[in-house]
Amino acid sequence: MKQKKDMKINVGIVGVRGGKTFIDTFRESGKAEVIALCDIIEQRAKTVADEKKVPHRFRNYEEMLELKDLDLVVVRTNDQFHAPISLAALEAGKDVFVEKPMATSVADLERMVRTVEETGRILMVNYILRYNPIYKLVKRQVDKGMLGEPFYIQREYLHNLDAEGILTCEWRSDKGENHTPITGGGCHAIDCFRWMLNDEAEEVFAYGSKKAFCEEDYPFHDSIIALIKFRKGAIGKIHASFGCILKYYADLQVMGTEGSFVGNKFYYSTNEQEALSIDIDYPGHPFEPMVKDLLDSVIERTPPAIDVYDGANASAIAFAIMESLRTNKPVKPKVFEKPV
Repeated sequence: MKQKKDMKINVGIVGVRGGKTFIDTFRESGKAEVIALCDIIEQRAKTVADEKKVPHRFRNYEEMLELKDLDLVVVRTNDQFHAPISLAALEAGKDVFVEKPMATSVADLERMVRTVEETGRILMVNYILRYNPIYKLVKRQVDKGMLGEPFYIQREYLHNLDAEGILTCEWRSDKGENHTPITGGGCHAIDCFRWMLNDEAEEVFAYGSKKAFCEEDYPFHDSIIALIKFRKGAIGKIHASFGCILKYYADLQVMGTEGSFVGNKFYYSTNEQEALSIDIDYPGHPFEPMVKDLLDSVIERTPPAIDVYDGANASAIAFAIMESLRTNKPVKPKVFEKPV
């Protein structure tokens, strides 16, 4: 049997268009090798496999799961396939790294949590904001009590996906995908709030508008504002929009009884001259440290940094926000309690 220090994790990626960028990241870690690619467009899998010298390529993920030496499955597909592929991989004895959102329904969230508990396999969710160096600094300050008791947190997810050619006439505009600005993009902010506050949501309420796209082009609200009441009393606010004339904008605000973080500055008094500016380069999506944490978890058999309960609770809040939009009433999201 291999010693832990000598272990190299064999990885299979489902969804090549979104997963190609991970091939080099896994290889450069020194702890993993990508041995299989799977894509519903067979030629895409073959082309990338040839380019990256990946030995196995598949059109059917169930066939890929039959590889005996496959350890870890990366799911980078359309949203509606996240749950079924993850569940099949877990039941086949594989660990899983799944793109957000973890699933598109509460029922699938329940199945995924139950399957992780029953199989003992590792499932980690790709909430990359936790690896943003600025957000990590704010999180440390919150945890140390430097802002006092947090009472308000806010973040936008303003992203004109259509300008990038990935919204209308694409899978995100399919009703079955349930890819709304909240469930598909704002879930990043939701996970960030839970992580920053170390708390779960008690109630949500939301308003939405549909002005940017006709029903035929995009069947969901294209701009949504949601309020989240947390158990410890803090309030969160999210504005998520795919309809904005703006490439991308996201600004984190955290306010506490002893200080605030606003506009990339820490305030410990009302004197602007005393504000502490943050000058940290944000390298886009820092996948390298996330992949390191993932592989360490798989090798050491320790809980992942962003586990199945994190994925389930973030999506459960998003689903509750969408229910509030439908009913025009406050909604209490389902909470998936992590076993002590």
